[in-house]
Amino acid sequence: MSPSAINDYLTTLRRDLRAGGTTERSHYHALKVLIERLAPGITATVEPRWSDWGAPDFGVRNRAGLIIGYIEAKDLRASLDDAERSEQLKDRYLKAAENLILTNFVEFRWYIRGTVSKEARVARFQPPAAVHGLTADREETLALFNSFLAHAPQGAEDAKDLAVRLARYAHEIRNVVVEGLRRDQVSADLRDLRDAVKNELVPDLTDEAFADMFAQTLAYVCYPIIHRHGPEAMSAGWSAR
Repeated sequence: MSPSAINDYLTTLRRDLRAGGTTERSHYHALKVLIERLAPGITATVEPRWSDWGAPDFGVRNRAGLIIGYIEAKDLRASLDDAERSEQLKDRYLKAAENLILTNFVEFRWYIRGTVSKEARVARFQPPAAVHGLTADREETLALFNSFLAHAPQGAEDAKDLAVRLARYAHEIRNVVVEGLRRDQVSADLRDLRDAVKNELVPDLTDEAFADMFAQTLAYVCYPIIHRHGPEAMSAGWSAR
């Protein structure tokens, strides 16, 4: 990443602040653009699908589509010390996400397995609407992001870790199927499969119970595809076109 990427990022922050009425979400686009300029093939997805441990603001994928890390963003005015002590970070994100950045858009903390590995501040926010760049800290910011993006996608470490991952994927797929059936927004194939199971095997089958069965089977059989592309890769195929 060249220094010009940071210059453009800071310019966008200042422009957004001058527009007035900014919130945390106002700066998502600027951060997404910055992340995706860091390396070829990087994709930052804003607000990835909810999982059982939460949904950080960004999921970052490499060229192969594998999740390499997450970014949780707070408001420019927020203290990262306070955010780090929150139940959301301390008890959920830092325990579940192996590779995570916490930021208020000008300050960045990179965590590996819940422990701070690098910190950097690219600018200072001076209320009510000013961002001043810090030239001396830009190299640290570049180094932090480069380390974050170089982190290898996390694989299952043992049988217990694999079981936890499969359960998480199954939970996400189950929610998609339940909601799709409720809204009648699933494919004819999925409706036919539910009806066949109900008619031939479980007469009192509910949509929730069918979704549980379907999600668990799909997660275990198709784990390599789901791990590479995310649960939506499988569940989307059963949605109505």
